[in-house]
Order: sequence, then C-alpha cells, then structure tokens
Amino acid sequence: MIKSSGTIVQNKSSHTNDTQKCEKYLRNGQFSFYTFSNWCTNVEYCSQHLVEQSTSKVDKKKDRFFVSMPPPPRRAPTNEKPAATVSHSQEKDLQAIIIDNGSYEMKACFSSDKDELVSQGNQPKVLFPTVVALERGTGDQKPQIVVGNEALNLLSKQNSAKNSSSLYSLRYPIQRGMIVDWDQMQTTWSYTYEQLGVSEAEMKQRPVLLSSQPWNQPDYQRDSTCEIFFQIFEAPKLFLESPGLLSFYGSGSDTGISIEISTGQTTVLPIINGKAQYKLMGRLNLGSQDISRYLSKLLSNSGYILDPQEEYKVIQHAKQNLAYVCLDLDQEMKDFKKKPDAFKQVLEIPKSNETITLTKESFLCSEILFEPSLYAIDNSTGLSDLVLQVAQDAAGSNVTILQELLNNVFVGGNASQIPGFKERIEKDVLQKVKKSNPRIKSCKVTILDTYSAIKGASIWADAAYQGDATIPWISKKEFAESGTGILKRKLNF
Repeated sequence: MIKSSGTIVQNKSSHTNDTQKCEKYLRNGQFSFYTFSNWCTNVEYCSQHLVEQSTSKVDKKKDRFFVSMPPPPRRAPTNEKPAATVSHSQEKDLQAIIIDNGSYEMKACFSSDKDELVSQGNQPKVLFPTVVALERGTGDQKPQIVVGNEALNLLSKQNSAKNSSSLYSLRYPIQRGMIVDWDQMQTTWSYTYEQLGVSEAEMKQRPVLLSSQPWNQPDYQRDSTCEIFFQIFEAPKLFLESPGLLSFYGSGSDTGISIEISTGQTTVLPIINGKAQYKLMGRLNLGSQDISRYLSKLLSNSGYILDPQEEYKVIQHAKQNLAYVCLDLDQEMKDFKKKPDAFKQVLEIPKSNETITLTKESFLCSEILFEPSLYAIDNSTGLSDLVLQVAQDAAGSNVTILQELLNNVFVGGNASQIPGFKERIEKDVLQKVKKSNPRIKSCKVTILDTYSAIKGASIWADAAYQGDATIPWISKKEFAESGTGILKRKLNF
C-alpha cells in the first residue's frame, strides 16, 4: 500500500507536476514502477511520461527507476494436473498460438486459422478488450481479477446497482504499447489460453508467436514476457515480433513501409528485402485513442456535455461512422467557413434520444496525426513527413529503392479505417518528395484491415510449420541456459 509518500494524480491539468513527483518517488526507491502502475489514477499518461523521461534523460545503469521494477509474479496455474505425455509425432501436429497484444484489444488464434482469417475474412478466434476489473479492499488476500468483456459487464452492473459499494475498478495492463502491470497481464494471457481452449498439456507443446512493440521498450518488457511464458505457461518455443512487420507479411511485398496506427502510438517501419530496418523506424506518440480524446474535446468546446457512462460509445460511434481525413486542411477550413451547413452530420444518442451535430469536428479529430500541434504536441513530426523521412533514410541515395518503398506503403490499425488516409498520405508525400527528388513519380498506399497484424502472423507461422518459411524460435531450453542474453541474439529489435 502507498502511504503518505504518494501524491495521487487527480486531474489532467496537474499531470506534469504530479508525474514529476511520481518520478521522484521512483528514483528514491520509495515505491516501484510496478506498484505505481496499480496506484496512480492516471497511469496511462504518467507511465508513458516516465518511460520517455527514463529513456531520454536517465542513466539506466545508475538510476533506480529500472532497478526497482520487480520480476513478474511467479504464480503457477491453479488446479494444475499432471501433463499428458505427448509423443514426438504428436508434437509436430501442434501448430503455433498467435497472440496480438494490443492496448485496446487482445487478439489470438492458431496458425492453422490462416485460411479463415485471410481467405474468408473472419475475425480472430479470440477477441476481447484489454481491460481487467480489479477487486478493491481485499486486505492481505490477493485481489480477484476479471478480464475482458466480463470485466466491463461486471462494472456496468456495479454502476447501475443501487447503493453499490464499488468493489471493482477498471485497469488497463497495457498502456501505449507497454505492459504496466505484470500480474494483470499474466491473468490476461491465462484468460487468452482459456478462451482458445488450450489444455495444460497443449501449453507445453504449442509454440507462441507474440506481437511486441519494438520502439523505446526497456529490456525488462521482453525479458519478463519470456519469463512468464517459459516459466509459468511452460511454452516450448517463443518468438516476439513487431505488429508493423507482422502486418507487412500479409501484403505479399518484400520491400516497403509499414504504418501501424495502434491505440497509443503510430510507428513507421521501413522493410527492405524482407528485413525490417528497426534502427530507422519512426514513431509518433499519438494513436487512435488520441483521436477519440481530441474529438471529445472538440465536442466539449462546441457545448456538448456527454454522460460519462455513454461518452465512450458515442465518441467511438462518431469516429467510426462520421470522421474522415481531409485532403488539405487549409482548403477544408476555407470551404467550411464558406458553407458550414454543407458539413453538418447528425449523430443520435440512443438512450437519451438526443442528437449531436458534427461539422468541422469530423475532419479535425484525425488531423492531429498530420498536425500534432493541434493536440498541443509541439516539435513533433506529422505522419506524412515521418513517412517520407523514414523512406529517405532507408533508401539513402538509391532512387530505385526509394521509389519501391513509396510504392508499397501499407497502413494498419483501427484508425486506418477512417476514410481519407490513403489519399492524404499519397498527396502529401508525393508533393513533398518532388521538391527534393523530381525523379520520384508516385506514392501508392494500401489500407490494411483491422486484423492485419494477426493475419500476417498466421501466414508466417503457418508457412514455417509447412517448412516454407523460418521463424528463429527461442526455445525454453535456450532461455534456461542463456537467460535473457538469448533475446538480444535472436530478436530483430
């Protein structure tokens, strides 16, 4: 428990000052990052701020910020039964488990589900929100953790009940691509196995292919992930790869640029001859959740006050159905000022039978990815500029490679489904690159679907199972013998 040494963050305006206090306590060893993630009421903002501070200003060898991070809890699965003996021939028949760890959604399937995902366009076998309901006030007892939709349903019933004692609170174990609570994350992975219908015997026979954000990740993120899967779940083999590269595997190209707009960040990854150039990857610290928040702010500025219990659903519906990316912001604003009525779109709120009218909010909300200054993020490169910068860095002076990179730009993630992304990136990049390199004739963007990362992973894992591709698996034996050192040798990032 945090006593008087903690300073709870209570509102957005005090984020910076209170986060500095959080950082001070972390540095002094008064409580760990793991404890902080359970305690801070604004962990999403503060954890990201602290990670940025640690990677840019803190000497990791001397500072206690990372030293204070405890290892993941060693909780063995409950009701464990002796594993059934599986022969070598049976082991070969077990295809890999694929888990796409998202800040917003967890997605999982088997590599053998490839045809259902790719050919039939179905969603993954397992799909649930990356959220847990954490029991409060349990004293010395370990709090109960409820996962996914069950957690949301539990909180909904709790909020609607009269004289509710609020026994549970919602927590998010992944924030902007980083795991901030290992106990909650382990429970989430255990729930994923359960939803897949994997027995304890199968856990020991099925390799696991995991998505993992490559940018700005402290070593303990991957180290602790491997420890949990090898020591708790007893996976025989494991490999971690970035969502951007996994999405690219499903494109059929071997050279290009993968843009992944995830919940809390956007990455731009150049890939040449099938090899990801992680050292040249660009990152924008904005994602789909920031589009939602900016839309909420715009509506608030227009005088709309939404019911907190309905706000999320209303904003998501507006973003998915009414938002779009304009081709040119200046021109769009001029057109709006001339004929504002032409931009009106009406959104109905089911429970209250009220309506909200959107005008410029429809195109301004997604504009923050191209103009981060609109979201009060200064000195940050917009998405189109970032794409061109990454492509030029990867190609060097080779115009042929630059043209190939720009002709194979793939965009994945939830926000990529907002209409207009393709046309805006193509227009911006071509307009900018011709000023410095007139020999570049085109830029071609392809919008991938929401599940592109797990689809690409299933294609890769299935091809490896069939012997048509190779995954440099890290085995449980290698990890036991070499420890975390094997990760640096085998992982691409």
